Amino acid sequence: ACALHYHEVMAMNRAEGREWVKGFQLAYIYHDQIDATGDKPANQDKVFEACAQTVEALVQLVKRLTHMNISQIVITADHGFLYQRQEREDYDKLDIPPGDKILRKHRSLIGTQPDQAPGVISLPLAAYDTETPLYLSLPRGTLRFRLQGGSTRYMHGGAMPQEICAPVLGYQHVKASLNTTRPKTGVQVLSTHRRITNPHFAVQLLQSEAVGEQVRPRQVMLFFEDAQGQALTAKQRLSLQSTAEHAPEREQRVLMTLTHPDPPPRATVYLRVCDEEDNLDVLPPQEWQLNLSFRNEFGF
Repeated sequence: ACALHYHEVMAMNRAEGREWVKGFQLAYIYHDQIDATGDKPANQDKVFEACAQTVEALVQLVKRLTHMNISQIVITADHGFLYQRQEREDYDKLDIPPGDKILRKHRSLIGTQPDQAPGVISLPLAAYDTETPLYLSLPRGTLRFRLQGGSTRYMHGGAMPQEICAPVLGYQHVKASLNTTRPKTGVQVLSTHRRITNPHFAVQLLQSEAVGEQVRPRQVMLFFEDAQGQALTAKQRLSLQSTAEHAPEREQRVLMTLTHPDPPPRATVYLRVCDEEDNLDVLPPQEWQLNLSFRNEFGF
């Protein structure tokens, strides 16, 4: 195993990275832009900007790691944080209870005695084998202990759900050469009333199979044309990539608009569903009846 900072990994080129990964089975890569921003009082109002930048940085990191032949990646956080736009008032702060304290922070204390002060939760750290019993003390809710220094609006380290529920995102990279051996998911037209009476209408579709290890996603294009092959609507792009097990959760509704300057008021038209990759029909052309009951000075 090894541990590196985010910037150390991003500084490697592809050849250096592939040589680096040969020496370990597990790598811990640390990214600290959010804390580095929020913990500085002068920058704490930029913490949400730092969050957005961190998400983009992690996307770039995953891409870099896959180029280094790493296929299994887990993205997580060591903790969350609390933020309030207003400055903390004096009533938001608690005096530190008396007694020996090994650790003093705005959102936590560790001491040798339990604290019974109002607004404080004290928990024994019995799972840790220490010579002297230790206790963790936490302020209730969003309160904080009265200490000099530190940010006044950005805080972390307590026991609120935002601080202790860490997100975990797993990513598995599948090489394109392996990915193309799996069949693509299919598609079905669910619309039973195949009649167009308005320039704006909808088509209900179902992704036939859930995307998974045996089935890969598909990108399709939908459009309507007349019997002579002339397009009547713009092409609508639809992504079939749902992993939902139940069919109703894989249904999609696509809004269509007649764009032909002078469509026939009544005619048989055809719905085309084509694979975006090879431009081949996924389904045989579906017959629909065009029946525009009236027109106005704008063309309909």
